[in-house]
Amino acid sequence: MENHNHANELVRSSQPLRIISARICAQTPVVFIPGHNHPFYQLEAITAGHTQMEYDGRRKNVARGMASFFGPFQRHGETGRHSSRYVSNLHVKFEADFVWTPLLRLAPVQRFYHGRRLRTVIETWRRNTPMAKLKAQAMLSLLILEIASDKRYRQTNAGPDIEFQWLSTGLQYIQDHLESGVTVVAAARQVNMSPDHFSRRFHKKMGVPPVFYIRQARIERARKLLGEGAACKEVAFALAFPSVAYFSRVFKQLCGIAPSRWMETILSAR
Repeated sequence: MENHNHANELVRSSQPLRIISARICAQTPVVFIPGHNHPFYQLEAITAGHTQMEYDGRRKNVARGMASFFGPFQRHGETGRHSSRYVSNLHVKFEADFVWTPLLRLAPVQRFYHGRRLRTVIETWRRNTPMAKLKAQAMLSLLILEIASDKRYRQTNAGPDIEFQWLSTGLQYIQDHLESGVTVVAAARQVNMSPDHFSRRFHKKMGVPPVFYIRQARIERARKLLGEGAACKEVAFALAFPSVAYFSRVFKQLCGIAPSRWMETILSAR
């Protein structure tokens, strides 16, 4: 039982993309689904039938060969209008480390070219063993990377690249200064904004406040250092946490496992 628990902890904490649910829905009756949002990503590909999706107040007809992609807290639902009686789809909900956020600004509704691969991910996940789940999450990571690098899936209304130059600069500054205790004030200064203005724009573009992004990025760096064999105390002070206890508390809050236990699990799996 102990080994099984360790395997489950490894599945949860070692993947940059973490599947929450994955299912194949065949001949599902079309119903009205009111607008809602959730703190994770959702990818839904239509394999049969047609319906109408609503996202951020806009409506779009979707049919076989199309997909809906929603980010955290992006409002969406199903209107039930212009629908066939039944719809079949592939459905995955997943979390992603926040360093992935710039890659995941995808068009909410678009043609989908990876239906077979997504089905394979779901079928692997549904085998319901720790090894299969780990494999499915790795497969989804590769699939999402390929989608994110494909221009066909990019936002078409994102505006010129200069619109996001301040964001790229801010994100790069945060990543380069995690060891020195980077702050929102310092990041805002790099892009010539006040902290309040930077926080508002960052939250709008990234879906989370910059202080939360910084905390998550520090924990991601901590996981890398722990996986390389660094001690918890070394990692805590290398990343400018005020104490080992505080570092452990934040790590467990975001990863669901204590850093010492996570390190043991990673090292024992090698």
